Amino acid sequence: MSVNYSEETVRKAEQELARRRSIAESEQLEREERISRELPEAAELKRSLRNGYFELVKLIAAHEGDAKKAAERIRAKSISTQERLEQLLAEHTGDPHYLDVRYSCPACRDTGFVEGVRCNCMKDLLKRFAAEEMNENSAIALHDFSEYRPTYYPEGDIRRRMDGVCAYLRKYCADFPIGSCSLLFAGGTGLGKTFLSSCIARALGERGISAAFVSAFDMLRTLENEHFGRAQGNTMDQLLTVDMLIIDDLGSEPNSSVYETFLYNIINGRINRRLPTVISTNLEGEVLRSRYHDRLASRIMSEFRCIIFRGEDIRQIKALEKRR
Repeated sequence: MSVNYSEETVRKAEQELARRRSIAESEQLEREERISRELPEAAELKRSLRNGYFELVKLIAAHEGDAKKAAERIRAKSISTQERLEQLLAEHTGDPHYLDVRYSCPACRDTGFVEGVRCNCMKDLLKRFAAEEMNENSAIALHDFSEYRPTYYPEGDIRRRMDGVCAYLRKYCADFPIGSCSLLFAGGTGLGKTFLSSCIARALGERGISAAFVSAFDMLRTLENEHFGRAQGNTMDQLLTVDMLIIDDLGSEPNSSVYETFLYNIINGRINRRLPTVISTNLEGEVLRSRYHDRLASRIMSEFRCIIFRGEDIRQIKALEKRR
């Protein structure tokens, strides 16, 4: 699907591609300089190939009577020269293509476009920077799994369970997208649902994966404003296409048929695209079913792996620690 991104997002993607292209071409020049010093014959063969190319272009443009035969001779010579060059490079460096420019994306040569159409690498960058823009605008800071503290959970079964949840989520991020199902974090307030959700967003973002972390209330309010023309944007399309969408505090938003329609379109759309979603909520089981229409609640309950959070309110524990 075609997505409209902000000018800032497009600019960042173009800058990143330009940076990659510059690095690839600079590294290639360094390799050429090395070969010129260490292997003069290979450097001369490379120059011969370039001269043959320019000569061929001139012949084609000239439309002379014998241009076809001359072009065939030039092509035959170029093939022989290329074979000899690759042989020398393989013997000297172990790589017959040592002098090629090594673009990060060979399909578009780090330009972002293939025959006038956005390359997949450009699309991935746009999704990533759009997700980062959403995260920057979020009031919730992203955290790292290293900040997880088992001591905030009661000793015994609960602590062992939450240690297992943290370990599972670390592996989930390390393996992403292999086996990446959608997740539902459910449980009372202050049990670490938002914290571990933000850890997922940060871990995936550090791998260059587009992971958007949004609060349910802010997301739905933004969608409402855009839908009714009170704001400019294309947030819905971005939410439907990011590699990972994390919706925090589902159920905190006002009851609204419009909001529920937005939620269904997002969740159902991402399921249909086989894109994982993480949802955190204070609502469990029948409470969740009673809060939302069957078509939305059933999609969540049937398509998401539910992880129940247990323990004591960590916010209160932290507040007590500060008073000591």
